[in-house]
Amino acid sequence: MNANLPRWKEECPPGANSDNIPAMPKTAYQFMVWWQEYCLDVYNFHCFWSGERLGTTASHSEMRRWLKNHSIEINGSKPGPDDPVEFPITSFVLFPNKAQSRITIV
Repeated sequence: MNANLPRWKEECPPGANSDNIPAMPKTAYQFMVWWQEYCLDVYNFHCFWSGERLGTTASHSEMRRWLKNHSIEINGSKPGPDDPVEFPITSFVLFPNKAQSRITIV
């Protein structure tokens, strides 16, 4: 993915080839999966590291569990995996209830 390309199909100009561009994420889980892939493609690093398997990236099921356990705060609320996400994202916090492992990304 190129940083100069549209991030989502919805940002493509009419008639543009958008075969390799994903649709805008609608749920919190879709957003986390998209963000993990975007960081890897554009910036060549992993956004989410596993707490279960040290030294590896968080799996999709681990990210889903974080959302189920309300360990993620997006825009001041703690969505479940299937809850819609509101754009723009102005705040993203991992593990907001744990002082030692709290990570504020945005």
